[in-house]
Amino acid sequence: MIRRYKAYFLVILLIIAALAIFDSINSSNVAEDVRKEKDKLASKVTRLEKENENRSNLFVEVREEKEDLEENLSQMEEEVESLRSAFEYQEFTAAIDTIESYKASQSFQEATKFMAFKAGQGYFTTDKAGNCPCGFGF
Repeated sequence: MIRRYKAYFLVILLIIAALAIFDSINSSNVAEDVRKEKDKLASKVTRLEKENENRSNLFVEVREEKEDLEENLSQMEEEVESLRSAFEYQEFTAAIDTIESYKASQSFQEATKFMAFKAGQGYFTTDKAGNCPCGFGF
């Protein structure tokens, strides 16, 4: 009977040893998997840090370019405004010259000829004799 207990004890001991060995192998595999995962994550973090740095540099460049473009835009707007005021002044002086030339006409015929030939403008009458009412086309 003692032999039997010893045999059972020995079998149980062998089973426990086998389980311990399998557990050790399993733990070793899990540890290796964890190490591999850690290496992957470390490389991913490094890649993301580089990508973040590149994007940050790109952001700074884009911001500087935006500031330069805004400055250029404001300068161009000032130039356009100065040119516009000069152009409006030229139109104003041309209009005054036209009015002065029209006022210098002594008769209705001279005035109608002036309006007929000035910059593609024309006039029209309502009857064949050239009597008024008439109109001017611009």
